[in-house]
Parts: sequence; C-alpha cells; structure tokens
Amino acid sequence: MIIDKKSGAVAGISQYGAVDFSQKRIEIGWTWLGEKWQGTGINYVAKHLMQKLGATCEGLLRNYSIQSYGPSKGYYVYSIIEEEWQSISESLIQTYGILD
Repeated sequence: MIIDKKSGAVAGISQYGAVDFSQKRIEIGWTWLGEKWQGTGINYVAKHLMQKLGATCEGLLRNYSIQSYGPSKGYYVYSIIEEEWQSISESLIQTYGILD
C-alpha cells in the first residue's frame, strides 16, 4: 500500500503482476493511485526508488493500455536481472536490514 504521510490515508497500491512461472519472471510495481493522488508526484518518487534500489529503466511503453479514464500515458519498465540480484539484495540488507 502507498500511504499518504500527511493524512494517513491509503493513496494507492503497488503489486505483483504478470507472473510467468515458465519464464521465471514476475512484474513488480503495478501501481494504481486514487484520483486525489494522481498528478501529485507519487509515481515520480516510486520510479526514483526503483532506480535507487538498483533497477535499470528499460524504457517507456507509450499508450500501453486503456484505463477507465482513457488511454494511459504509458508505463515505464524497470528490471533487475538474476545476475544483479545478489548484489542488490546484499545492499538492501546492509542499508535497510530487510530481506534477512
């Protein structure tokens, strides 16, 4: 869940999507925001955090889907491949004490 620090309200969610066991692949970070929080910069912060974690921005899928409000502006795709994960996970453990 994405929590608005000022109000304590749930602003949105990020979740797993497109799980593909045969390819050993999962997409993480499918993010939806409540209307009140759209355009507030939360997605910018989420993208920055992905890069800070060590994910590589692979590019933008323009007009990737149609939402209830019309065509989306697109989706940025970030990746962490298997060869990078060991180093990234060790960094997360050292920096944040997570994944222990």
